Amino acid sequence: MSLPLEIWLTIFESTFRDDKQTLLSLALVSRAFHGAVLPLLYSDVQITGRERQQRFYRWIQSESPSNPALYIREYTIIITNSDVASGKPYTHNSGALARMQHLRKLTLLGEPDDGKFLATNTILQSEDPSWSLPELRELRWADRGIELELCRFFLRCPAIEHLELPQWAATVSPPTGTLSNLRSISGDGTTAVAFLCGRHIVDIELTSAVGLVIVDDYFTSNPDSAARIRSFSIPPLYFRFEEGHLESILLHLPHLKQLRMGTTQSRKVESQTDLLRGLEKLVLYNKLIGTAPHFKARMRISVRHMRNLSSTPLGRGNTKPCLELWDTEYKMLLRWRRSEDGTRLELVK
Repeated sequence: MSLPLEIWLTIFESTFRDDKQTLLSLALVSRAFHGAVLPLLYSDVQITGRERQQRFYRWIQSESPSNPALYIREYTIIITNSDVASGKPYTHNSGALARMQHLRKLTLLGEPDDGKFLATNTILQSEDPSWSLPELRELRWADRGIELELCRFFLRCPAIEHLELPQWAATVSPPTGTLSNLRSISGDGTTAVAFLCGRHIVDIELTSAVGLVIVDDYFTSNPDSAARIRSFSIPPLYFRFEEGHLESILLHLPHLKQLRMGTTQSRKVESQTDLLRGLEKLVLYNKLIGTAPHFKARMRISVRHMRNLSSTPLGRGNTKPCLELWDTEYKMLLRWRRSEDGTRLELVK
């Protein structure tokens, strides 16, 4: 028990980091153990429901010696259907959020159906002009219609590198000079275009087919911005893209290194080998469902489809895995790499 606190923290982190129950038990052993365990217990916090949020925020704003505010690195707010139905889906004040000065990832999720407004604007509002989250790197906010509040919030979070928003109103422009560190954007096409201007984004994930034409038009008019993109993703279950826009977008991305799409969509571009010339990795998603025989049949079809990519330039020049097949639950099924002679794709075992 005479070991320094830093040594106990190292031991616990290497042995029990993901075992919350054991960490809770260790915290009860002694004050020394409690002090060592606290940063691990509260590095990643997820709060579901209004009542739990209320209790948690009171604790965060208290002067308790066990207050975990400075240990929180990832914080997730989950709004339930029942809370939305009550008309009071959350209880939050920016004072609690502002005390999490080492927060690196902030996420808001909601159970309501897509398209339902959660009205979370007051979570982001504050009358104190001085507070900020200087270390926040990721913001994932599943709400709509609060662009103006988010614009003000961005001024408080200069270090954001990844932004995930379901949609963004084309009539609202993010303030010039904000989010200068932004490198990755996730959302519909309108969201992507809103944040591409004036920022060095290298990774785009389109989460819906909405705005695909807008992205195509933007890349046509802004080739320098398009040339920076290294990773591009389109939703795997959307098959009805306007004819030609997907291929056109990919032609605008000369330095693309990674592409994620559905297997059906990939058939549109595999015959155009120039689209795959610089790719180091192609990730394909396939909806493999049904009975075991049906599943196996679909898998065989997918594997045959993968072999068709052997004749393309995909992954040529190295033997690292360059092709992956995932299901739509985001579980990797198979992956391939180039053979040493470069003539074929072979399964990685």
